[in-house]
Order: sequence, then structure tokens, then C-alpha cells
Amino acid sequence: MSSTISCDLPRAELERAARAAFEIKRRQIKAACSESLLNFISAFWRVVEPDREFQVGWAIEAICEHLEAVSAGQINRLLMNVPPGFLKSLSTACFWPAWEWGPRERPSTRYVDFSYSSSLTERDNQRFGAIVSSLEYQAMWGKTVTLPPYMLGRQKVANRQTGWKIASSVGGVGTGERADRIIIDDPHNVKMAESKAVREETVRWFRESITSRMNDPEQSAIVVIMQRVHEDDLSGCIYSEMPDYTTLCIPMEFDGDWRGPTRGVGWTDPREIEGELAFPERFPEEVVERDKAAMGPFGVSAQFQQSPAPRGGGIILRDWWKVWPPEADVYDGDPERFPPLSYVLLSVDTAYGEKEENDWNACTSWGVWRDKKDRPQVVMLEAWRKRCPLRGKVLTRTEKESLTEQEVRATWGLVEWILHTARKRKADAILIEDKSRGIDLAAEVRKLLRPGEMSVHLINPKGDKSARLMAVEPMFADGMVWAPNKAWADMVITEVTQFPKGKHDDLTDSCSQALTFLRQRGLLTLAYEADEDNFQALQFRRKAEPAYDV
Repeated sequence: MSSTISCDLPRAELERAARAAFEIKRRQIKAACSESLLNFISAFWRVVEPDREFQVGWAIEAICEHLEAVSAGQINRLLMNVPPGFLKSLSTACFWPAWEWGPRERPSTRYVDFSYSSSLTERDNQRFGAIVSSLEYQAMWGKTVTLPPYMLGRQKVANRQTGWKIASSVGGVGTGERADRIIIDDPHNVKMAESKAVREETVRWFRESITSRMNDPEQSAIVVIMQRVHEDDLSGCIYSEMPDYTTLCIPMEFDGDWRGPTRGVGWTDPREIEGELAFPERFPEEVVERDKAAMGPFGVSAQFQQSPAPRGGGIILRDWWKVWPPEADVYDGDPERFPPLSYVLLSVDTAYGEKEENDWNACTSWGVWRDKKDRPQVVMLEAWRKRCPLRGKVLTRTEKESLTEQEVRATWGLVEWILHTARKRKADAILIEDKSRGIDLAAEVRKLLRPGEMSVHLINPKGDKSARLMAVEPMFADGMVWAPNKAWADMVITEVTQFPKGKHDDLTDSCSQALTFLRQRGLLTLAYEADEDNFQALQFRRKAEPAYDV
């Protein structure tokens, strides 16, 4: 026997029941959206991405948690370094302002959104406008956020409650507006960041313009979201000069350097295993490995790992530098006790001036010797960088006698420092790059040298800085370049391994200049070349004639 279920309720009552159920559901969604930004993104995701599923991961939760901390007033300076594809622009420049206007009931809040290109911020403004004007949003918060139809544009979205969001670019017209929230999303173009002039102009714009564009210096917030592109990019400026920023850094593969907890929020990276992925729901291992192969080591380091240079080094790996001394029992572990050196060289890279914003004058000194296998080796004997005049102050005998040695050296210029270092190391030659004030430096040094004391060479390097370092890469990879375990040596090694993404390159230029010179003069040969030369020398060595007949 079969039974059927019928509904004898009138159509009007069915519609009322449906509306009541819908209203309950709407209130539940509204309450959930008010509780968290992540809930809001999940509820309104289909407005901007109707054909793509919203994938939740702890990295997205972390971004939302830190933006919520800004809304709550826990922090008002936030820097987020996260890989591409982590929904940073959608979360920060589209959903977060809509969340603050509606669910957080702050419709008068004003935003200026900057990027290296206005087309990117205008794209995000369109998405933001689509969210706040959607039927769902207006059904829930239409009384809070009322939108005049003529105020939904690409460059500006505004409401009747005096709130607005302006899309601009680095250095654009938006810097004339004062806002409650300043969003800076990708201030550097990854390709253009290779230009030192463009990178420095972006940092200068940030220092001089942005901090004065806030409605309330104490309460207004600045949020910067970007991938690293260079040691001296905007993130580098914030790290070194602005300790009041909270930094959320999420490398694609866990390395432990940015574990947390984050300032003012207390968030900690949940990963513990080296290399564990940050967003496997969206970027599984096979996708990450595919992208890494296409990006190259610097792209992976900057965009995925949020480090301007690869962890072990870029062109030159840190592990390629060999630590002097090689055997503690031979040289008593003293890094200043070097083997008998057959040739000593100073290499100088000069700067234009002595002001703090100028490049450094850099000097490295090198010594060549042969190891037990009769292979040439080279060790860095000393290194320094200074900002100083070409010539120092001329002191009278009385003045010299009244000053300590350290006080006398404080009066030296570049010429005095070069001569002091060269004579201390008993150098055979001094290399000076033929640029900047190198010609004047060479002339002054030659005038002060004793006849036959050492030679001075003006070097005109070929190729760009990267090509020059690549040219000496085989010597590092061959394990023939040494440096003592000293702070000044670590300064050189760090700069060389970070090149070309590091803040400075003066010591790097000095190193590549010295090693190229020694290589071209035949004083440094690779291991297989030295072994071949030694074999040939043994093969064709004339036998010694007997002193008398036997």
C-alpha cells in the first residue's frame, strides 16, 4: 500500500514560510559575517569569483586575523609578505573594506589603495564595488551602506555616509587625499624592481608622502602587502627603519626564520617541518615544483620564500667560501696566520662622494699560495668599506704627537687608507676601477709610492656587474677561495651571496675585480688546469746531468 504526502497549506502560507526560513538563514549569515572577515569572504566569494571555489587554508586565516587586528585597533601598521596567489589583493583591497563598511558598521571609513600600476587598484575597486552593490550585501547592510548609483566607478567608490575608496598608483593623485586606511598592494613591479632608480623612488615616495596622508596620525592604519624583490625594497625599508610595523611573513616552504609570534597579534606559523607548504589546498607540491622550475632561484626566493636572495646564495653560494684556516693544528686556529704568499693584491672600488646616501669606497686584499697538491689557492686577507674624502687632513708633527693612533686615522682620506693597507699587507699591486674618482686616486697613490714599491693598475671592467661575478663563479665552485672567520669577512660573504638582490655591491665589485685580474694573469687556475700543468711539467722536465762521470 503506497502513501503520498500532500500539503494542503495555501500558497500564501508556503511563501511566508519560505520567506521566514530565508530570513532566518540571512540573519545567520549576517551574524557569521559580523564575527569574522573569513566568514564574510566565504559568504560573498561568488560575487567576484562565481566560477571558482573558495579554498580555505591557514594562510588565508592568518591574513584575515591580522586585518581584523587592524580593524580592532590592536595594530595600525601592518606589513604582509606572502606569495602570489594567496588571495592577498582580494582579501585586503576588496573584501576587507566591504567588511568594515557593512558587518563592522563603519560606512564612513575612507581608503586609498596604491599599487605600482593604477590598473591593478582600479580592478580591485571594481570588485569592491561589485560586493557592496550586490543584492545580498544590500539586503543585509543596505541601511548602513547606501550607494548612490553614480558613485560606483573604477577610480572611486563612495557611499552616502561619506565613506569612499580611491584607486591610485605609487606617486599618483591619491596622495592628495587623507584616508583612514592606506593600502599599498605590490608597490614594486617585479621586473621594474631591477631598476635601482625606480626602486629608490618608490621608497622615497613612501617615506615622504604616505605617513602624512592619514586622517588620524594615531588611529589611521597603513597596510603594505607585497612579495620581496630586493634587499633594499619597501619591505627592506620597513624592516630596517620602522620597528612599529607588525610583520606577517609566510614563505611558501617553511624555513623557520619567520615563525612568529607576530607583534600585537601573537600569530605563529603552525608548521614545524622544513619545507612544509603554506597553502597545499591551492598549491600542492607538484604545482609548487612546476612553478619553481620556471621561476629560477631568485624568483623562487623573492616571490615564494620572501627573501631577496636564495637562502644559500644567488650567483655565489655561501657554502662555496672556504673557511680559513683549513686545519687548526697547522696554524693554531689563528685566522690571521696565513701561509707563505706568492702574490698579494689590493682591489679598490671607489664611490663618488662621502655622504651617507652615497655608495661606499670598498677595498679587499687577497693573497695567492699553492696547497699540498700544488694547486693555486686565494685567501681574502682584509676588507673594509668607508665613506671618506680622497685625501685626509695634513697634520703637523706636533698635532700627530698629541693624537692617539686611532685619532690620527680618523683624519685619513681614501689615499691614506689604501697606502696603509697595501704596505701592511706588502702588496705587489693595487687595482683601482677606472671610474668615479679612480683616476684621481691612482694618480695620488702613485705619487706617494716609493720607486718599485708596488704597481698600480687602472681597470676598465667588461660587462655588467652580474656578468663579472659570473665570470669568477668557477673559482668559488672549485673550492679555491678562502676567507677567515672574522666579522669583516662575513660582511663581504653576505654581500656577495646576496648579489644582485642585496643593498650594496661595492665589496662584490672589488672581489670580482681582484679574482678576474688574478685569473687573467695566470696566477689562479682551476684544479684540473693546475693538475694538467703540473703533469706536463713533470713529463717534460729535463733530467739532471750527473756532476761527474761514473
